Amino acid sequence: MTRIIGLGPLALLAILFGPLGCYATAGAYTDVDYVDAEYVPPRIDVYPSYEYSGRTVYLVDGRWYYRRGPRWVYYRREPVELHRRRVYVERGPRAADRRLEERRELDRRREEHRRALDRRREEEQREVDRRREERFDERRHY
Repeated sequence: MTRIIGLGPLALLAILFGPLGCYATAGAYTDVDYVDAEYVPPRIDVYPSYEYSGRTVYLVDGRWYYRRGPRWVYYRREPVELHRRRVYVERGPRAADRRLEERRELDRRREEHRRALDRRREEEQREVDRRREERFDERRHY
């Protein structure tokens, strides 16, 4: 017992609390800090990209996306380094051009969707008219 007391208070604390395995990480990002992306633009490679943590990340609508296996994910919380990069990219002159291009693409998709709906409604109406005509013809023949 005298030998343990002679080690000093720090050594005694190390012996007592060392086996507990306490440790801390500050600012370390792991794979649990991502969210599966429900939607990723079809041409993500045209968005601003950056090499971060050994992978290429793409800035899309204020989020940093990257490929994780067969799917795309984005960071749940933006790392400080990527935040600085995003601010730099968004202040650049191409950010406004990119937003305009994105808006035009969205408008184009909406217009295609509207046209497809119109075509489907026209086809349905033609089918209704054809059936009505058939019923009319059947009644005329009796």
